[in-house]
Amino acid sequence: MNMSRLTAKGTFIYQFLRNLRLTQKCKAIHTSSTTGRFQSHEKHIGARRYLSTLSSRNGESTTSISSPRILEQFKLLYAGQEMKSLRRNIHDVNATRFALAEQPSQASEMPEAVFEKLVDETLDAMTDYFEGMMEQTCTTSEFDVTYSSGVLTVKVSGEHGTYVINKQTPNRQIWLSSPTSGPKRYDWTGERWIYSRDGNCLHDLLSREFSAIFNLNMDLSGLINS
Repeated sequence: MNMSRLTAKGTFIYQFLRNLRLTQKCKAIHTSSTTGRFQSHEKHIGARRYLSTLSSRNGESTTSISSPRILEQFKLLYAGQEMKSLRRNIHDVNATRFALAEQPSQASEMPEAVFEKLVDETLDAMTDYFEGMMEQTCTTSEFDVTYSSGVLTVKVSGEHGTYVINKQTPNRQIWLSSPTSGPKRYDWTGERWIYSRDGNCLHDLLSREFSAIFNLNMDLSGLINS
């Protein structure tokens, strides 16, 4: 009788423990399944938000998408549209640059004969002025002036260097190489030869620099085209 009760009691305990383990496993499976569904839902919501952003950018209505594959196709499509837009913008910029390059500049619109007359008058007057300085006591034996083929060279001295002033017919400019202030390019504005970067006149610059070199008040503003 006692053995029978012990056997029944052991069987009961065994079944109780087995049911307890099954219950715990079921809870674990349920929890895992719930978490997975929640994460999947979050991914789905994120995809819909991403699609909404793309749609609002393109001016289209938002469409509900539940397939990651379809979402990926939309991403690729949007990327392709962005690339086409970028290529179109680059093409427009290049076309604009080409059109501007084809347009003649204001300087090149000046007839060559008009430019040649202006620059020859300017350089001839400068040559006469600097050659007149050779007879003054302020200059030394090193001072020398030469003018040939549109190039005026004024050698001041070994200490102060040499000025070179020459015409550039293709650019319709006068180029200056100064040992004091460096190279500059002068354009004709209708009245004077002006360096576009600082707005200074060629004759004014030469007046200042030669006045400083010889410690005299030299003024080239009275020359033609100054």
